[in-house]
Amino acid sequence: MPVGDRTCAQQRLDLTGAREGSCWQDGRRITVANAGTVLQTSALRAKLEGASTRQVLPRAESFLEPERARGRFVVARVTVTNQTTRPVNSVRSSLVIGQNTYAESSAGFRYGDRDIYPLQPGGSATLTLLYDIPQDAARTALQQGAVELPGSTLDGGGLFDRDEVGRIRLAGAPSAKLAGARSDD
Repeated sequence: MPVGDRTCAQQRLDLTGAREGSCWQDGRRITVANAGTVLQTSALRAKLEGASTRQVLPRAESFLEPERARGRFVVARVTVTNQTTRPVNSVRSSLVIGQNTYAESSAGFRYGDRDIYPLQPGGSATLTLLYDIPQDAARTALQQGAVELPGSTLDGGGLFDRDEVGRIRLAGAPSAKLAGARSDD
C-alpha cells in the first residue's frame, strides 16, 4: 500500500509530532505540514506566516471598539494560493487541538480579507484567521494545534473540507501581528 494511502495512525501522523505527509482519517485525505513548510493540497498551496494569542484585538476601524475574546483569540496569518482552475469565493478554516475542532470567529471579518475574493486561479492572498476559544485550549494551541484548511472544491467556488483537508502545525511559527496592534497581550 502506498504511504499516502495509509491511515494517519499507521503513519504516526498527528498534530504534536514533527512528521509531515498525507494519510487517511474518517474518510478524508489529510495532508500535514509543519510551520515554515508549504502545505500542498489539490486545491491550494498554503504557508503559515505567523500565529499568536490575544485577549483583545485592536480597533479594526476607528469607529469600532476593540474586540474582547470570550476566551482567548488565536490569530493565524496564512498565505494561500488557489491551485484550481476556477475562482475561489471562500476559504473556511478550523483550528484543531487534539480531538477538538474550533470554528473561525465572526470577528475575523473585521480584520482584513474582505477584498481578496474571488481568489483567481493562481492568485495568492494572506488570510487573517481568528478563533475565539476557551482559555485552557488557547494555552496549548501554539504548541499542539494546527490550522485546518479545505483541500477540495465544490460547485459555486467555495473550498470545503468534505474530501480532503490540509493541516499546518502552529508549533514553531513566528508571532502573528495584526494591523493596529501595539503588542501581544
